[in-house]
Amino acid sequence: MKIDLQQYRKILNVFLESKTPHVKLSDFDYLDSSEKSIKDDFLFHFQLIIDNGMIGNRNVETAYTLKDVGIEHDLNGNVYLNIMPLRLTQIGHDFASSLNSNEVFKQLKENFSDEPFKVILDTGQELLKHYAKKKLDCILEL
Repeated sequence: MKIDLQQYRKILNVFLESKTPHVKLSDFDYLDSSEKSIKDDFLFHFQLIIDNGMIGNRNVETAYTLKDVGIEHDLNGNVYLNIMPLRLTQIGHDFASSLNSNEVFKQLKENFSDEPFKVILDTGQELLKHYAKKKLDCILEL
């Protein structure tokens, strides 16, 4: 399955748009139409978010497995959820900020979507700095 920056953005925006510091799995649109399994595209991207250390728990412990975020599968593929508070780590916030900026998101999607995660993360941060510098230059010209 290919990485879809729009799916990353959708998942991470749940955290950014939350009125509280923590979200729960129930805040996401993740169940397939049968309500018995998790949508493949959600699971794939959520696993990558975990792989990259972007989610932690209330105790500021980074999640490393699906079980750490409350998702378990049995041998038959049935999903069991343990609803627990989840938070974005600092790297998660940095990546979410990149994707939340329309200018940065457009550039990443058009020019860097096939690059490795580290390249996308670093490029997003550099683009944010670039756009911030342009804004600062405009402010200083006044």
